[in-house]
Amino acid sequence: VFTAAAKCNVTYEVEIIDRVEKLFYEFHQLYQETGDLNYRPHPIMYERLISMYSRMNRRKNIKGFATRTFRLLESMKQNEVEFENSFTGTAALNRVLSATEFCIPQDPMKNPIWTKKMLVLCLDTFRKFHGDDDHGILASPNSVSYEIFLRACGRLPEGETRSNLATKAFDLCKENGLVSPTICMELYKANPVYALSELKADPQDMDGWSFTIP
Repeated sequence: VFTAAAKCNVTYEVEIIDRVEKLFYEFHQLYQETGDLNYRPHPIMYERLISMYSRMNRRKNIKGFATRTFRLLESMKQNEVEFENSFTGTAALNRVLSATEFCIPQDPMKNPIWTKKMLVLCLDTFRKFHGDDDHGILASPNSVSYEIFLRACGRLPEGETRSNLATKAFDLCKENGLVSPTICMELYKANPVYALSELKADPQDMDGWSFTIP
């Protein structure tokens, strides 16, 4: 059922997603109540649902997409289920990050309420990589995670919030050993002063990506 729904051309329709999701949480509830392994949701069920959730972006339902993805990953923790491919959880959160980053307006002050809403959602997603919330780590970040988040920072109005977020994200990226030339460029766009001090670069060299990665 889950595989067929994920392959269906209309899986982005909310009604179909709701039906498959309802079936999934029936399994989840039965397993929580009985402990019977026959009811424990299979990793493939999680993977197919995540695939379907990602299609909700076609309806620009970013909040719904993110909320459902978070809830599903929390269910995996509760049921002690792991993805067959560990990258799947990371990819799921990266999709949410990418969706929120894309929805931050080119002119963020043109619609500040929407910009704030997308920033909060982007931050909530980013924190789930690092255990900075009540739920702890839901997946391990990769270089793409930091690249997207730094790009989101660069779309914010210039100021202390933008600079601090970019600095913190880059520091975490360094701790995880995931710094790349692309990430350095995104840091430079979001917080050029910090980038030049950290990367020991000359401003004239940045266009040619000639700098020392820490």
